[in-house]
Amino acid sequence: MVKLPSRMFDPRLRFIKLCGCDYFKDEFKNSKDSIAPIELDYRHNNYNALQMKTWLKRNSNNNYGVITGSQFNNLIVIDFDSKELQDELYELLPETFVVTSAGKRLKHCYYFTDKPLEKKIPVKSLKGRLAVDKRGKPRILYDTIADIQSNGTYVAGGNCDRHGKIYEVCNDKPIANISLDYVRGVFSKWTNAVKKRNNKKMKGSLTFVRQKKNTEVKWFDCWDILKLTRFSFQKTYMNNDFIWGACPICGISKSNKKNFCISKNGKFFNCERSGVKGTPTKLLMHLENIDFSSAINKIKEWRVNESNV
Repeated sequence: MVKLPSRMFDPRLRFIKLCGCDYFKDEFKNSKDSIAPIELDYRHNNYNALQMKTWLKRNSNNNYGVITGSQFNNLIVIDFDSKELQDELYELLPETFVVTSAGKRLKHCYYFTDKPLEKKIPVKSLKGRLAVDKRGKPRILYDTIADIQSNGTYVAGGNCDRHGKIYEVCNDKPIANISLDYVRGVFSKWTNAVKKRNNKKMKGSLTFVRQKKNTEVKWFDCWDILKLTRFSFQKTYMNNDFIWGACPICGISKSNKKNFCISKNGKFFNCERSGVKGTPTKLLMHLENIDFSSAINKIKEWRVNESNV
């Protein structure tokens, strides 16, 4: 049976009912997760510690969740998803009640803040990775390395059982108070990077050169790069977002005649044979076998020549 830790009997905390490993196996066929909410409107259907203790006694196979947010006394839970980030930041945070997650064995740190945090804050990694979505469209993904849970989100509480793995209390201290500005400062390096990426708009996807005499900006996409370098691209296949063919440098192999693709909007290319992929500037570097600074200088020359025509 799941038991509430003694620190959970804080009158400021509110709890919700979560599925269990066995009891709801038949009733919740669509819910494979043993920590999924039983009541859909759990923000309004929540309970105090004594009510939750009684319910857990009657339903020994169930779990419980702790709900966060401004409506629940400004409770936040810092949920680490990366051991590297946890090792870097954990010592900077005040000592508080901490539970380790059942899967990755990473920390959930509980705090009451001085001001309400109106929405959950996902903390993204600084380095992105290239991935392809279901439509075959490449995207740069930034993995979530932590979550600052708030605004009605919940976390599984201490002693909960997730498919035989237990959420263990690793620091049985009272839930500490913390300044919301301090929390933002601790994570500012990562949250500011997200803001910069969001404000970057097209600059990260398109190669551009700004003229000195006026503010006009000329963008070169991958199709322009092919045209200006006079490399031929034999198109063999087209889907919703990409045009495929043979790489102008690597050629084709007998097993794969479509090893090179360019997005229709010209923002991205991918050469599967060499493993080179990226923006139009990267394509120019690949075609001409030059470094980044040489590629930028060449684009500047094209821009000057075009303005003189």
